[in-house]
Amino acid sequence: MSDLQPGEHFIEKLTVDDLVVYVYGFFERRLADGKFAGHMSHKTGVKLEGRVLSRAQHDFVGVISKRAYDFAERQGWPNDEVGVLRVLAYVAPRRRGLLSRLFGG
Repeated sequence: MSDLQPGEHFIEKLTVDDLVVYVYGFFERRLADGKFAGHMSHKTGVKLEGRVLSRAQHDFVGVISKRAYDFAERQGWPNDEVGVLRVLAYVAPRRRGLLSRLFGG
């Protein structure tokens, strides 16, 4: 995540004890102490209470577009590999334009 730039959206995989949680974030800025400022969301119903997050293994999954981030939110913040892959591959539908008219879309 050290290459993450302010204004980027991302997915990170946290493994805490036996629980895997994919978190979706927005990186606002880097603080003076080198830490990240921003916000993160994860699937409702995934219980993190009582777990020591400082022991979590952090795996950076990738940078995603704002549209892919919004798609993830509409999908309820997917928390499995298939759902995360759908978000990573998401390309927002385009407005009906010349190509859709040419090809009967």
